[in-house]
Amino acid sequence: MTGGTGGLGVCVARWLVGCGAEHVVLVSRRGAGAVGVEGVRAELEGLGARVSVVACDVADRDGLAG
Repeated sequence: MTGGTGGLGVCVARWLVGCGAEHVVLVSRRGAGAVGVEGVRAELEGLGARVSVVACDVADRDGLAG
């Protein structure tokens, strides 16, 4: 999900995992460098999900395709 490391994105990720999502991909411009992302990753993994954190600007088509 885009904006996945921001406040609303984290809430949606929690909801998705609570609904049974096995793997969530959190996409933001900073990726793993976003403030608090390791705590979010640990929380979601603790709930049983696999978590990928990816840095990408979704306005960059080539980067997004990668």
